[in-house]
Amino acid sequence: MAEQYMRRARRQVHATKQDVINGVKSYVVARRLLQREQADAITMDCLGALGRTKVSLPCIAWSRMNDEGIPAACEADLGAVASHVLVQYLFERPGFQQDPVAETARGAIIGAHCSCPTRLKGFDAPAEPFDIVHHHGNRDAVPRTLWRVGQRITSLDVVHPENPIRQRQR
Repeated sequence: MAEQYMRRARRQVHATKQDVINGVKSYVVARRLLQREQADAITMDCLGALGRTKVSLPCIAWSRMNDEGIPAACEADLGAVASHVLVQYLFERPGFQQDPVAETARGAIIGAHCSCPTRLKGFDAPAEPFDIVHHHGNRDAVPRTLWRVGQRITSLDVVHPENPIRQRQR
């Protein structure tokens, strides 16, 4: 699976083969957890894994699961998982969790995240091109999907009142 990712990637920058293998291992572990727990979606506090730890971030795992129709979101964000579920059932395509950033020079908003799916047009549609890069924490492999300029999007946010990350920010 790691070799397949590296072959399909348009290019690979900084992320090593071992980084990709670790990401695939995260996918295998997450799939087993979902099967064991008979669950339909998954999230974890991946930001806690950014420090000096050997735990691999789930970026590749979440991207692939979203491509397969399994809602997977970062940061233990229950609202993001609920948003993924709604997008998948309403629009028959994977959801994309993103952190909006104002791009004031062009009057635009940048929506980026490390776990972007590649099947943006739908589960049965061809994958968009992607690069394999390091996470912004300069470790682990991330599939950076290349969106088409002018591509239409639908924005949806389910705000979950018991989101553990938002509770810690209070």
